This record gives sequence, C-alpha cells and structure tokens, in this order.
Amino acid sequence: LFPYTTLFRSMCVLAGALGRTPLIEISQSGPAWRHDSPPFTVHVHSPEKRSSTTAKADYTVFQLTTVFSPSEPEADESPLTMTVERRYSHFTLLHALLVERYPVVVVPQVPVKSYAGRFQEQFVETRRRDLERWCARIGRHAVLGSADEVREFLGIESDAVSYFATLLTNKY
Repeated sequence: LFPYTTLFRSMCVLAGALGRTPLIEISQSGPAWRHDSPPFTVHVHSPEKRSSTTAKADYTVFQLTTVFSPSEPEADESPLTMTVERRYSHFTLLHALLVERYPVVVVPQVPVKSYAGRFQEQFVETRRRDLERWCARIGRHAVLGSADEVREFLGIESDAVSYFATLLTNKY
C-alpha cells in the first residue's frame, strides 16, 4: 500500500502545483490518472510551402483539423471541428512547454527535425504522418490530452510562435 500512497501524493502535488484539481481515480488496483475532457482526433493535412518576409527562409505550414467529440456520447450534439495552421517549429514549442509545465509526465518526442530534402514531397508526407501520430499520442495521454496548452494549440488561430514563446517565458 505504501507505493500507492506515495504515488497518490505525488500526483496530487503535481495537480496542485498546476492550479488544478487532481485528475485521479482510486480503484482496486490503485490510483490512476483520469480524463476530464472529451476525446478528440487531429488530422494534419494540406502542407503548403511558404516564404518568410522577415527571416528570408522557406517553411512548410500544415493545416490541423481537430474534431472534438461531444462531452456525452448519448447527447444529440454534433462534434466541434476547428482548423488552424501550424509550422513544425510550433510543435517543438508546444513540446518544450509541456515538458516544462508537466515535469513528472513523459511527453512524447516531436518527430526529428531534418533540413535535407525538407520540401520534397516524400519528406513532407512523412513529416505530416509523423506529426499526426504525435498529436494522436498527445490526445490519448491521460494528462496531456486534457492540458489547456494542448487545447489552445489545437484551437487558437494566432501567431503561435509568439503565443507559445510567451507561455514559456511566463512560468505558471
């Protein structure tokens, strides 16, 4: 029983430090994280090569369409769908933010960055699939799938670079 008590206290401390109520269920097998928000799926699609006017460098923008399921499956609601644009660098900023804000949670690694052939069709398609898989892993995660930072990443159409950079510099 001692290991469960220690684990439970650690989970509560983490939740309290983040200003949230603990997302913990206690069962016969011990404490476990629980979801507090409806599931979602993310489709990464429509890659488009763009040029920066300030950095004078080309980059690829992906469309992220997120489908949020109704909070109660039996409710007569249609799913909420949102589409935003994100660059690879936005994913790395989100990853850095999640690692900082959730220090005891194992955050999946973002797909590896590569410069060689980054605008070739095969590379872009591989990156698109890898980013979609990464979003699916985050969405299935009991803690990260409910994180405000993830929901904002998927739903706020803004200059994501400055938005997430601001979140990283404003600690809690």
